[in-house]
Amino acid sequence: MTADFNTSKTVAAADFGADDTAAIAADLTTLNVPRTGRALIIKPDYFTKLAQDNAIQASYAYGSPTAIQDYRVPRVHGLDVIEYSDIPANGESLQGLACGKEAIIIAARQPALPENWAGSVESVQDPDTGITIQLRNWYEAKDGAQYLTCTLMYGVATGTNSLVRIVS
Repeated sequence: MTADFNTSKTVAAADFGADDTAAIAADLTTLNVPRTGRALIIKPDYFTKLAQDNAIQASYAYGSPTAIQDYRVPRVHGLDVIEYSDIPANGESLQGLACGKEAIIIAARQPALPENWAGSVESVQDPDTGITIQLRNWYEAKDGAQYLTCTLMYGVATGTNSLVRIVS
């Protein structure tokens, strides 16, 4: 990840807050990342410290009590805040990242519909991402079993250098 995205911020979880988020947003601006579609993806201990920040706790002042009522951090300094527990350390103590949509490229499609097939096929689309997943359901007589599979085809690639790594 460091070879593709060389901008990083070193912040301990105990110190992470709204001011750090502002500095990260400034780094994204320096990298020419458009202001729309920015996201901050952080591990739970960083999310907790951000949720406990007095600036976030007082978010009711601008019309959003979600930090207290729902344990949801609202958009902070132009970044959608996402808590994700499975961020790999990558040998650099990676704790999160902030990026624009152009940092990571994801292409996905559903497989072709099977021909001469005795099962049922249904496609389900996630309304947020637009990703379509194909569900296949069939009974296999020789196994005496009912099967259900969920399938999609995808690929990922590095986009532009528009990502800030958060390390501890």
